Amino acid sequence: GVTRQHSASRTAMAPHDDEDLEGFDRQLDMSMDNVIVVDNLPVVPPAKVDKLISVLHRLYSKIGDIVDDGSSGSGIYMPMDDAKGESKGFAFIEFGHAKDAAHAVEQTDGHQLDKAHVFSVCKFTELARIISAPDEYVAPPPPAPPPRGAGAGA
Repeated sequence: GVTRQHSASRTAMAPHDDEDLEGFDRQLDMSMDNVIVVDNLPVVPPAKVDKLISVLHRLYSKIGDIVDDGSSGSGIYMPMDDAKGESKGFAFIEFGHAKDAAHAVEQTDGHQLDKAHVFSVCKFTELARIISAPDEYVAPPPPAPPPRGAGAGA
């Protein structure tokens, strides 16, 4: 038999069958566990994007190998807000190994770039989980009442 490692609370909260998610979770973790999201970056115009990417590259390449496919700033992707003509204030950084990504989160979450910018860093898989969470708040079931006779100081 296969032992299930699902916590009771997660099973109780999920309105659908956990089987639906099993393959997806595994695939997501395997493919994106080496990517981190660095939030609270300065919002910069296109002219300064390369400079900011090189600052990130200097910082994060000390922690682990950033993927490099030969293109400029490869391994670091900074989404742009085309309407405003500036960056969106966050970046994705792809490491060669998941353990490097984990170390990068541990070592740089809360890193102070300057007075106005303190990094908020998480793994991409965490972000994906947050984004895919339902918008509607579903209240957890009320806690079970304590057993009778287990009063304070008993």
